[in-house]
Amino acid sequence: MTAKTEEFKNKGLCLLCNSKLSDRGFEAKDYLTSVEGSYLYKECSFCKSYIQTPVVSQAFLYHCYNSQSLTYKKPIEKSRSVFVKVISRVVMLIDLLFLSKKRKRTLFLEPSLPPGKKVLEIGCSYGEKLSKLKDRGYDVTGIELAEESVQKAKELFGLNIINSDIDSCDFKENQFDVIIMRMVLEHLRNPQTIIRKISSWLREGGELLISVPAAEGAEFKEDMRHSYLTQAPYHIFIPTMEGLRELFSDNYKIVDYQYQFAINDLVKSAQFQRRDRRTLKNRLLAKSEVVGYLYGLVRHLMVLAGRKASRVNIRLIKL
Repeated sequence: MTAKTEEFKNKGLCLLCNSKLSDRGFEAKDYLTSVEGSYLYKECSFCKSYIQTPVVSQAFLYHCYNSQSLTYKKPIEKSRSVFVKVISRVVMLIDLLFLSKKRKRTLFLEPSLPPGKKVLEIGCSYGEKLSKLKDRGYDVTGIELAEESVQKAKELFGLNIINSDIDSCDFKENQFDVIIMRMVLEHLRNPQTIIRKISSWLREGGELLISVPAAEGAEFKEDMRHSYLTQAPYHIFIPTMEGLRELFSDNYKIVDYQYQFAINDLVKSAQFQRRDRRTLKNRLLAKSEVVGYLYGLVRHLMVLAGRKASRVNIRLIKL
């Protein structure tokens, strides 16, 4: 199936702030499946987010998901390498020593409201996070598009997840105290419409916890075309914090945000780069777990010191 864009066009406007798109941008391939074709992303003249233009059709996206993404992914098993375990422990110790309770809560998208509150996770995969929240006493609900993941959530954790997309779902007004969206927002072709919809489900003073790619992050800016954060055509946009502020300006207050470095982003980006050009750096990062984790430790320290990474976790309060 070829990409079709006639169903929906963004008319040269940013999907987050409605400003005009500039002529600056880049073309990216589908490196996840190696399907032929390329997708254009243009920079917003105001918020500097990158927007896929024209936006591919919903039917084409679903075709891509069903052929590649919408399957249950077994959790990655922990490495048996002693070195990697030591590095992981060092990272955990650094976070424990240098991050405040508030920052850690945002970094891991943990509700600040007490147990007993109603939590909705949109795009909950096989329900691992919801299961942990349920064990802590939260009343949890999940939405997941992948049918196999929904089945696994029931088998592994006894969770009854709603097998649906956001457009087809509906809940009562003010039904939830907390809504969580982890790496979901950037997949939406109509983010402003969806945010208005889910806002009706969240009570006043409730928390919206999201994680998204960050266009201002170092891993993305180093090589946008090959960045794992681009993930064309699945990611419709790669936002900046300025773009997100505009998107949420009507109904929300951003109370905290934390940039997060993920080693997998670095390794996957290096693997994508190797398909078009081979350098010593991307060869080592793509092949050597030890090099990847050492480099990742340095990047993690740089983020703690204030450098922007290519993922950002945000805590918002509904006004």
